[in-house]
Amino acid sequence: VLPHMVQRGMGTVTTVSSVVGIAGAPLATGYAASKHALQVRGTTTLVFARRLSFTVLLLLFSRLLCRAFLIRCG
Repeated sequence: VLPHMVQRGMGTVTTVSSVVGIAGAPLATGYAASKHALQVRGTTTLVFARRLSFTVLLLLFSRLLCRAFLIRCG
């Protein structure tokens, strides 16, 4: 998908994760590590997207709170 977005010069990258990737959770280290990895991947994509007209969207969910971080580049 990414090569087509590069060819078109635009696109949206959406990452859905959990706040557990930031705060951690007892007895859920594997889950927390995988969610943190998704968030790092989204941040890395942002660095790449700055050169192109990409939108990077990171959604972090929890039981009590839902936050969406929308970062437009270009």
